[in-house]
Amino acid sequence: MNNSGAYTATSTNHPFPPRWQRGAQLIWGGLLLLATLVFVLATLFYLSQLGQLLPYGIEPTWLPALSPTSIDLYFWVLDTITSLAFLTVALFLFWRKRDSWFMMLVSLMLALFGGVFINNTSYLLTTRLSSWEIPLFLLGLVGNTLFVLFLYLFPEGRFPSRLVKVIAFGAVCWFLFLYLVPSLLLPQMEVPPAIATVMSVLAYGAPFFLPRENTRALSSVQQQVKWINVGLILALSGFAIRFLPEAFVPVLQEPGATRGIFLMVSQFAVQITLSFVPFMIGFSMLRYRLWDVDFLINRGLVYGAVTVTVGLLVAGQLFILRQLFVVFTGKDQATVALVIAAVAAGALFQPLRNALQRLVDQQVYGIQVAYQKPRPVTAVSIPDATTGKQIGAYTLQQLIGRGGMANVYLAQHPTLHQPVAIKIMLSEQATQADFRARFEREAQTIASLRHEGIVKLFDFGQVDGTYYMVMEYIDGPNLRDFIAQNPALPWQTAVSLLQQIAAALNYAHTQGLVHRDIKPSNVMIQSQATQQPGVPTHRAVLTDFGIVKMMGGSSALTHTGMVGTLDYIAPEQIRDAKDVDGRADLYSLGILAYELVTGERPFTATNPGALLIAHLQQPAPDPRKLRPDLPDAIAIAILRLLAKEPADRYPTAAALLDAITDISPS
Repeated sequence: MNNSGAYTATSTNHPFPPRWQRGAQLIWGGLLLLATLVFVLATLFYLSQLGQLLPYGIEPTWLPALSPTSIDLYFWVLDTITSLAFLTVALFLFWRKRDSWFMMLVSLMLALFGGVFINNTSYLLTTRLSSWEIPLFLLGLVGNTLFVLFLYLFPEGRFPSRLVKVIAFGAVCWFLFLYLVPSLLLPQMEVPPAIATVMSVLAYGAPFFLPRENTRALSSVQQQVKWINVGLILALSGFAIRFLPEAFVPVLQEPGATRGIFLMVSQFAVQITLSFVPFMIGFSMLRYRLWDVDFLINRGLVYGAVTVTVGLLVAGQLFILRQLFVVFTGKDQATVALVIAAVAAGALFQPLRNALQRLVDQQVYGIQVAYQKPRPVTAVSIPDATTGKQIGAYTLQQLIGRGGMANVYLAQHPTLHQPVAIKIMLSEQATQADFRARFEREAQTIASLRHEGIVKLFDFGQVDGTYYMVMEYIDGPNLRDFIAQNPALPWQTAVSLLQQIAAALNYAHTQGLVHRDIKPSNVMIQSQATQQPGVPTHRAVLTDFGIVKMMGGSSALTHTGMVGTLDYIAPEQIRDAKDVDGRADLYSLGILAYELVTGERPFTATNPGALLIAHLQQPAPDPRKLRPDLPDAIAIAILRLLAKEPADRYPTAAALLDAITDISPS
């Protein structure tokens, strides 16, 4: 754990001793070039032998519509796509991280495994090796051995226990036996496919079920393992498609067209899924967008389930419709039945996707809010040109703000003779009882609060069905616009604003209220002309208590969908929008504070689901990376505010104020 209180993983940073680094780089670079050369030579050899290789024992008589040359070319294309994927990632990792022995080991593994092993074993394992092919085969076998070792060494760069070391040794011995004995020593020997599949799956998969020291401790290591898990699951799914049906379905073991077609289709699944493995490894080793893997898994579960479900429904409909056509028309209208089934599947796809999305969100990730984008509000209760219009005793002057529930106008107070802001509820919202209740509750809440950091309420009422509240007018921008106008804001000013917002929140919390929508657009900034020491030059005022919650009791209103704003929502609001206390506001304040000192939000994503998963799982980045001059105490305070669990944050806003008071500007 570093001094910010956040964990920092160092599992893949394994530098060479300086005296060995140059020599190791030359050796590794030479081996990578050798792997690339072998790939090129093997490709040329393969192309020269087209029509004579026929991998997996495929006979031309099985597939009379295809020539032997086209069959060989098909498998060569599949092998080449996979090998190029491995070689590309290998060279990239070597270029980026050639000062780390573990990273170089991974790059060499990818090059030998993908560029040599995969590119040649598809047909070498089915024939006795020629003398010149043996070194090539052994070089590829080294690549497979390194791949197995990588799975057991990852992510610590070492065997975490003696048990893991023993199992890794057993896995290496198994693959040496599987590939050496039938090909070199005992060519007449044949390993049953079922045994080969089960043993290989166990050897490749065991590392992900063995205990590891850092996997539980470091969240970044957990995400690295997830990337590798995704790649491994994809690869295993391809191998399962290739070997399991052949092992248990007798017709697929018999020579003929069925076996030939199965081999071509199943090998396509193997090679395509295997092509994803190097990219998953590359993302993991470089820690590139680590937490995106959760969203990838989320969507993979959804669309995988949709595909399987729709496929089963189409197959079922197709069978039933064909039987119905035979019964009522005497003909097998397969084409018509397929069209009807496809149309039905298209109509079912989106509703089924939405239902499965909710199921995965709720059951797998604990997301209990509906994050579909709200429909845009097009109607307004009063036209923009409202100069001179009377609302009660107030004369509207100009529109100064728009919202989803109300518009805000500048007006003149009739007795105080000072400008005021009038918030007028939109006409289409005023016709709905729940919106009217929410509007009235906001007015009652603000009226009960007396704090310089919370906007003041002067009046509230309704005239001819128009609901309004009269509030203090803040002559200045909201904090969102203020940050945009001042991208290089001095940290002293940022801390001063943070203190004022925290003080306002602390007061609201002591009154039993949770704001639940802390964000820059709900904070107004007013410049103050002052030369007095200790008096801030900017005043921060908290507004918009429309979705406030009473602590210690149930909410008077029920809200449908999400409560809060996605960019600033606390994890507990995502899991259960009703079960929150003041610490949810502190999390939102942490995001606001991060944005205040850096100009950026800690979590960004174009997809709302990815953003919610980031709030739930992704650790906040250290603001000092973007703002090196930021005092450690402020950075630590922000990171503590952004803790995922409420118990790990400050217990109250007052505790936050105590933590940052000593470094505040004098």
